[in-house]
Amino acid sequence: MNHLFFGVRGQGKTTLAFYTAKQTGRSIAVYDVSHRFNRWPELIFRDAGDFEDIVEAGAFDLVIYQPQDDAYEEFGEFSEILWDKQLTLLLDEASELQEAQSKHHWLHKWIRMHDIDNSDVLQTLHAPADSWSRCRSLANFWYIFQTWRPADLHAIADHCGDQVALEVTKLREHEYVFFDVAKRNMEICKNPALWYVPITARDRELVRVV
Repeated sequence: MNHLFFGVRGQGKTTLAFYTAKQTGRSIAVYDVSHRFNRWPELIFRDAGDFEDIVEAGAFDLVIYQPQDDAYEEFGEFSEILWDKQLTLLLDEASELQEAQSKHHWLHKWIRMHDIDNSDVLQTLHAPADSWSRCRSLANFWYIFQTWRPADLHAIADHCGDQVALEVTKLREHEYVFFDVAKRNMEICKNPALWYVPITARDRELVRVV
């Protein structure tokens, strides 16, 4: 399934995406563009060769790849290593891999050609209007934090309906709207304590958002 998480920095889209990834019950591979997943330093890889070794060895619950130079270019090698696996793929700050009218060819493969019955692709992005248009069209689920830009509201209304576009303007900090595309069903989620998972530190528990 294809999941999209939209929100400005600090709203909680990355922590919500990681919580959602854990609910799939599959192994999780994170493409960590902004180097935020630092709670598990032993699971972080910055060299493609080392990353491939751990993936091919199998039996991992969580593995994190942090690109060092060009996140767009390194995404190709990262994807080739994982392509034949059944897993949950979390692309944090996926705006690095797409624009409104263009995308990385591997992103297209992941969301259109991979086996959606045995894998999930989760993307976090700041703004709906700035994401690849086909990416929005192929999403199964939207998770939208407080939004107010007219261009973003237009994109939300286009794919999720006017009511969803209206509701996201009313959200408070850390609240979000969940939208199931197939069912055309909207849910307003107001309790971040249900999904918050610390990801940026290992030895101390982060202050939970409330």
